[in-house]
Amino acid sequence: MAGSKLLGLLSVLLLLFWSSSMTPAAIAVPSELPSNSAQAELPNPPPPTPPLPSSAASTFVQHSNKFWAYDRATQSWSETDVSCLFSNGSWWHSCSIGRKADKPSSSDHLSSRGGKISEESNSDGDSSGGEKKVEGESEELSSLMRISMVRFSDVSLWITGQSGAIYERFWNGVQWVVIPHDLPAFAGRAISVLSVNRTMVTMSESGVLYQLQIDGSGQLLWVNCGPWLPSNTQDSGVSSSNVSLVKSGLVSADDSAVYFATTDGSLTELQTLHPMKWVNHYHPRGGDVAAIADAGTLRSGITFTISTSGDLYEFDYRSKPAWKKHVRKGSVMEDLSLAPSVGVAVHGLAGAASASLFLLTKDGVLVERRFQQSKWRWILHPVPDDDDPLSRSLGPLLMEAEPNSARGMLSLFLTSENGVLWEYKLAKGNSRTAPESGVWLEHGHPFQTPIVKSVPGVSLSPGRIFFSLLDGRIGELHIPGLGGGNVGPVGVRERKQQVGSTTTTSTSYTWSILEAPETEGGNAEYCTSVRGPANCLEGIKDSQSGWQPPVSTSTDSSQRKRTGLKGRTWRRGGGGGGAGRVEATASSSPSSVVIKDIDPVTDFSTLSRGAPWNGSVESQFMLRTMQAEKSIFFVGRDGTAFERFLNGETWLWLKHEHTLSLTGIVGIYSGGVFVVDAGRNLFLRERIGNVLHWLNCTEMSGGRRVVSGPPWDHGLLGETHAATVEDALFLVDEAGNLMEFLVALRQFAWRDCGHPPGTTVAAILDQETLRYRVVFVVGVNGRLYHFNRVTRQWISHHQPQNVLLSPITGTVVRPNIQSTRGSLFMRTEDGGMVEFHWDTFEGWKWTDHGFPEPGVNLSTSPGPNIGHKRLFVVGSDGKLYSRFWDETQWAWIGHEHPKPETVLQAERNIRNMIDPDQIGLQRVADETDANPVYTNLKYGVMDVYVSFNGECNLEVASIRPVSLSSSVVMVVLHDGRVASLKSEDGNWKWVSVHDTPTSSCQSSYWAATGPQIS
Repeated sequence: MAGSKLLGLLSVLLLLFWSSSMTPAAIAVPSELPSNSAQAELPNPPPPTPPLPSSAASTFVQHSNKFWAYDRATQSWSETDVSCLFSNGSWWHSCSIGRKADKPSSSDHLSSRGGKISEESNSDGDSSGGEKKVEGESEELSSLMRISMVRFSDVSLWITGQSGAIYERFWNGVQWVVIPHDLPAFAGRAISVLSVNRTMVTMSESGVLYQLQIDGSGQLLWVNCGPWLPSNTQDSGVSSSNVSLVKSGLVSADDSAVYFATTDGSLTELQTLHPMKWVNHYHPRGGDVAAIADAGTLRSGITFTISTSGDLYEFDYRSKPAWKKHVRKGSVMEDLSLAPSVGVAVHGLAGAASASLFLLTKDGVLVERRFQQSKWRWILHPVPDDDDPLSRSLGPLLMEAEPNSARGMLSLFLTSENGVLWEYKLAKGNSRTAPESGVWLEHGHPFQTPIVKSVPGVSLSPGRIFFSLLDGRIGELHIPGLGGGNVGPVGVRERKQQVGSTTTTSTSYTWSILEAPETEGGNAEYCTSVRGPANCLEGIKDSQSGWQPPVSTSTDSSQRKRTGLKGRTWRRGGGGGGAGRVEATASSSPSSVVIKDIDPVTDFSTLSRGAPWNGSVESQFMLRTMQAEKSIFFVGRDGTAFERFLNGETWLWLKHEHTLSLTGIVGIYSGGVFVVDAGRNLFLRERIGNVLHWLNCTEMSGGRRVVSGPPWDHGLLGETHAATVEDALFLVDEAGNLMEFLVALRQFAWRDCGHPPGTTVAAILDQETLRYRVVFVVGVNGRLYHFNRVTRQWISHHQPQNVLLSPITGTVVRPNIQSTRGSLFMRTEDGGMVEFHWDTFEGWKWTDHGFPEPGVNLSTSPGPNIGHKRLFVVGSDGKLYSRFWDETQWAWIGHEHPKPETVLQAERNIRNMIDPDQIGLQRVADETDANPVYTNLKYGVMDVYVSFNGECNLEVASIRPVSLSSSVVMVVLHDGRVASLKSEDGNWKWVSVHDTPTSSCQSSYWAATGPQIS
């Protein structure tokens, strides 16, 4: 026994000798601590210390890379990292973020001002022991985490969308308008917006705060405002590079300051904006700040935070210590931890002197931290649905007087994990009749559109609450008659009058859906600076926009003028190869009718199909315009690819060799051509320097085999496409999934977008032309859907049951890129043409355009679109037609097909125009030969073709025409040649027929292969 005691005493003396010989900053071991208790509480004891040399007292020698700190409050050791001490010399401020993250550390219970944290007792008088910090892995910021909403005034609601764009819904006196407030490009996306002291501030994804200011010219601009912390502010005024903000901003109750959590877990305060003053309040040991729950609303001057481990802390710079912890041990919250979200503070719920803070746990339980009669209590409230827990969305809070009672009512709105809105109603009591539970009322969500679960709602004015929806739009919950997109701000008097006529229950609210701008893939238009009802600052009722779109704008086609009819028109009356699927009013226009639901077609096998059943590459993508007025890309019937380009004044053919035969061209981007071969592999043909290359994109990571591609008219004709980092090519794979192939900056990547619920994708109708960041598709069921690139959501559109769309591409008519008004024209399965039109006042509307001629179906998809007034189509009779808007109505016009005299005249023009010596051609036949053969000296090796006459057919093939320019349309003929239709003084005429290397009817042409092919 004596020997064991002596051995223990020697161990203590050795430990004390070793610790006293170390540098004080190197390890913290309290000298008054009993050694036997320290060893007993040590969960992971430090390794044995080797004997020190005699010179250790004068020279420091580090023998271990592991250091340990002892916590007096918990009487336990924890491994720590103190390497930063040797450069900074400050333990807590500099090294608290350097603690070992691979092992849970105990609470250090040190305040930022050097004091201790007092462990407060719960209602039962128990105090908590040590708490362990849980380190969660950081996740990539998702698009939903960029959403935020804040009320600036009764007439102004600010929103950051899933795209990171900032916009404002503002009442200009006449209507609600949308005002863009995006951050500059270098700042990146915004993730939150706040209103503090009548000033707007926003946070970027990089954790930098920006303030909205007005420059000398009266323009609004975002200015960087930090964080600039006192400990690391540089003379240049540049914000710290190692400390940034996280999305947790909360404005103080007096609207004077903003509190944030930082990436190192500290509480940071922006005290003033003018001048800019930042204060770092740091954080308690083990209490890294994850969210700010309340900032002075519950108790004046006190800030409540939630730690990463789910504990509630309060910070009061006036008290010593400044940080206090609200313990959970021994209470109903012992096994629950708080979710990092903003709380809701309520005064007087349990008496005039009571104060309550409503919070949510990570398990979706509503909990109340109540201060009553100088004591704190934890109270758990019932949950509305055990199968659908509440999310981290808490708010807003509405207070109102209970009918026929002097007591007030509290209404707290919360969102569930499935996007359902719940209202929790509590009646205010006194110290004796304090409520412990309330009543849950379900409000659901707007039609088929769940609410974003982690974003609290915002009450703009009494009886009007706004929520973010998953599809990017805004949902408004309001009292009937006091809300919606066409109702302005509602005053207290109007609300009292409306409420007096109805009972405030769950049925007294209704939902309205408000459109989002195009940055979110929505249909809302931005306001304008011109005088009118959509003016950004002040709406004028008596000023209307003079522009009217050349598309169907009325719900009743009889409202159109019937004069000035041009060309052929034919009213669809139920015939023409299909069952009666449309119904028109008695006075409807003969040029088009509005589609209404009637009896659906039951047997689709009897429908006339003038176009291929599937939207595959082989059936559509044979001809594409590479560069307006200069180059087209052509794939022949034998699978060879040629490019027809203008070399100065002469058109030449360039052959693009490939190991396998090609089936079509599915995209043009930045001078490169995307093609699909017979094996359905996607290839990129691009020029690098002076060399042409083939790049197999299907072999890339995540690559797919392609069966269909995007439409031809990507972007409006005549408008330059501005390259962005999000540029992509959308395709359809063999499984019917929509695939996104990123092509920007040659950072190629595949991304699977899936398919609409219950069906797969048959063809892509439009890619980001009718609506930015939206891809319209047709399913194999013939229904219309769209995919939102921002929200990654699939949306189905209402469609008459008797209308089935063909699985081929469509064409967009959108006259003004500044306006969302426009139409998508598509072919139906019975060979007709329909229009899907958007108008700001009427929404989406279907219109039927019938057939070019009785008994003639469309054999291709509509297009191209020329001047936003004319769409070309190929009829099943081999003729070319156009659907023309003459400023009064739509009309069909026939253009027939090229005539033999057109071909003869074109050949005469070529022979008279071309001088072989000028373009480097040399005869290889007799000078007297009527059909000389040439070889090309400028382009190296030359494919030699001899003029001859073969099987010729001048009818137009069932391949969609393309526009070479705003006045020239090119088509493919049945014999494989291409023909040009040109507009001269408003009259469209066939001007030329061009031979192709794969045509069965050839006359004369030159073809060159590139000098360097890889």
